[in-house]
Amino acid sequence: MAKEKTNEIQGLIELGKERGFLTYEDINEALPENVLSADQIDDVLSVFDDLDIGIVEKEEDTKGLPVKKKK
Repeated sequence: MAKEKTNEIQGLIELGKERGFLTYEDINEALPENVLSADQIDDVLSVFDDLDIGIVEKEEDTKGLPVKKKK
């Protein structure tokens, strides 16, 4: 994976760890669909799953997720 994509993924990981979740919009903004193949997107989503970072449609959909409190 190109270094730019790796930086974008690392940024998403940091955001996800901070909040406890990511939205599909967060992911789509950082990783436009024309940049990655479907297999690569699946791999990225697997990384978030491995790190216990939930993926939700909207920020309001975080009920039941271990959402981190903002300090």
